Amino acid sequence: MSGSGFIQWRNCDTSILLATFVMQRQRFLLIGLGLLTLWRLALLPVQELSPDEALVVVRMQIGQWLGFEGCGPLLVWVVRLTTWIGGAGEMGVRMIAPFAALWTSLLLWQVSRRLYDAAVASWAVVILNVVPAFNLVAITLTPATLLNPLILFGLFRSLGTRDAPADRRDRWIASACLAAAVLVQPAIILAMVVATLGWLATPWSGYSAVLRTEWKKFAWVLLPMLVMLIAWAVWETLRGWPSGIDGGWAPCLFIAPNFLRWAVMVSPLLLTFLVWAAMKSRDGGRGSFILLWLVPMAVVDFFWGAWNRWPDGGAAPWLLFAAILLGYEAVTNAAVRTEDRISLRTIAIVLAAVQSAFVLFSDQPRSLGVPWQFAKESTKGSIYVRFFSADPAAVMRGWRQTAQLVGDVLKKGEVPGQPPWFVIAEDWRMAAPLEHYLAADVPCYRASTGHPRVQARQDEHSWDEPYSWWPRYDGLQNGTCPYMAHPALYVTADPASQPPASIRRAFGRTEILSVARIMHGGQEVRTIKIFACYDYRPPEF
Repeated sequence: MSGSGFIQWRNCDTSILLATFVMQRQRFLLIGLGLLTLWRLALLPVQELSPDEALVVVRMQIGQWLGFEGCGPLLVWVVRLTTWIGGAGEMGVRMIAPFAALWTSLLLWQVSRRLYDAAVASWAVVILNVVPAFNLVAITLTPATLLNPLILFGLFRSLGTRDAPADRRDRWIASACLAAAVLVQPAIILAMVVATLGWLATPWSGYSAVLRTEWKKFAWVLLPMLVMLIAWAVWETLRGWPSGIDGGWAPCLFIAPNFLRWAVMVSPLLLTFLVWAAMKSRDGGRGSFILLWLVPMAVVDFFWGAWNRWPDGGAAPWLLFAAILLGYEAVTNAAVRTEDRISLRTIAIVLAAVQSAFVLFSDQPRSLGVPWQFAKESTKGSIYVRFFSADPAAVMRGWRQTAQLVGDVLKKGEVPGQPPWFVIAEDWRMAAPLEHYLAADVPCYRASTGHPRVQARQDEHSWDEPYSWWPRYDGLQNGTCPYMAHPALYVTADPASQPPASIRRAFGRTEILSVARIMHGGQEVRTIKIFACYDYRPPEF
């Protein structure tokens, strides 16, 4: 055998061995993703529904299929399908989450392989699946549950193939993904698109010339999304823009808490490596393309994502691109010795996996005897300052126990021949989970199937929350108020000794019936007060 023939044979043999190794790695990756999906399915019923998840279920049950209360209508349609398959419990409501996470992982592998190679793609998938924020949305129903795969699928079709650019059909599919994303969470997708286009237009991105010459293709992709956004803007305008009522339109400028939030939801070590990789890629190279998507989306999440209520990760799609960049650096970084690179990525992944377990199973410290209290409020960015002293998962604890307590009071208060009781909660965050967990046989009055069983407190000026535009207990039906003269239970976690003025004005008299501490893991989740309110008198319109 000649020398050249021997070299060719060795090269061929090496290529075959490398291809075999890569195929085996992908096989193990697929098996791992399958087992991880089964594990996530088993975790779905472990924690109770959060108020935002319960709100989607309430919207489905009372026929509010087309609005944007709390989120877009696509989540409501998905829950209608999954509860038909899996029932109305936590399993049925959240059933889409593990499969959406699996689809996201497979799409991430395809996008990463198209941009780089199979090794980078594999590491990107591994990194994504140990990130705490991704694991949280993989077992709960949040806007990010659907936004992640929609955005990745749109990008995947926009990239085209290695041999041919994206054609008209690919652009239409990408456009449909953006339009569908508007039906999930319009404010977030609008912010991310505007931030990305604004970043592309700057001279620092290096793509401003491309944006000017290819603007027709961008417009083509964005046009259906724009139509959907106009419909959403009309809906918001008619209701006084309620989406920003929790402060969501203004940026959250708690800089230190925002960094703490990222440290909690991403992992400190992965976040450190990400900043280093981004700085390394900013001056060009194959990693710079990912920065075009990573930077603007990360900015949106940093300043606006802190308004998200636990466990919502609605502005977190930037983590997908962060995983790609980290996977690229994990494979190709030549500045670090191979042995050190293997050690560093192993340590980072193990620590992130441990942190994911800590976020998903927040009862672990309490089971070890650590008195980790529950957070009483989770709507402000500053909640992350107290993360290590207060558990934000309180919003997913104690609702079944609270509903049982309310149900027992309703059953005891039922008197034949007297108007039946209805229930008012202090706000929608309490009303939605109470309605979901209130037993079907509890004698709770509602005027029609379009009325929620558990109403949120209203007054003549409250038109800024989800329940305000649904059939209300203070509204008219055929010229009269069907709740007039009915007694009600007012349920609140407010420490005040009496109901608010709007409740006292609306009823003939009120009295306290019960005070209960809702406990979990030896810690108080919330203190519930139940007031009896007699002889409802609707406001004069």
